[in-house]
Amino acid sequence: MRYSKYFKPLNKMRMMVVLWLALGIVILPACSKKPGDDGQSAGQPALTDKAEEKPLTLQDKRQEMLKQLQQIRGELIIMQGTILKKYPELSDEQGALKNRIEEKMTSLLVEKDIDLQQLQLLQKKLQDPNLPQEEKTTLMQEFQTKAKLARQARVDAMNDQAIKDAYQQYETHLKEKLIADHPNALEKMEAFDKIQASLQALEANAGVVPAN
Repeated sequence: MRYSKYFKPLNKMRMMVVLWLALGIVILPACSKKPGDDGQSAGQPALTDKAEEKPLTLQDKRQEMLKQLQQIRGELIIMQGTILKKYPELSDEQGALKNRIEEKMTSLLVEKDIDLQQLQLLQKKLQDPNLPQEEKTTLMQEFQTKAKLARQARVDAMNDQAIKDAYQQYETHLKEKLIADHPNALEKMEAFDKIQASLQALEANAGVVPAN
């Protein structure tokens, strides 16, 4: 059975679901999170029945959408894990694609005198609770500058035509296996796209700049 009718271009977040998280090469997330992104803030009282009746704020809606995206993303990653274990040839194709992307990123970052391994060590150092605040501030500025360049290198690598072609082929094979072995995978991906589109519209109307 062919599934070509299901193969649509991936939006930015779908690409993260199907490729970056699956390949394990998500590049350097921020060391800090936006307030409220992880649910109820510390010290915030539990909602009462009366409070639950209040209209949802934009922040409430945003948090709910983020939770839904996180849940679906997790479910898709689990599905992908089972597929990669079941089909070694797909795992090999994934590994080859990962290597091509990393090699392209490395070549792009050499020109900017940035080493990804050193950058990851810097990120780990910033997570040390005993790091003096003055040193932490200096290192954070360095990290943020270099991490931004690394993320741009990731985008530039993915825009390389040879990598785009290889990714498209891998995506097709992955989705064929996902849909064949997990009948609800297509529904999950479509739900993810729909929620992501709603979130982007919500943030655009609220003047929020989406995170990379």
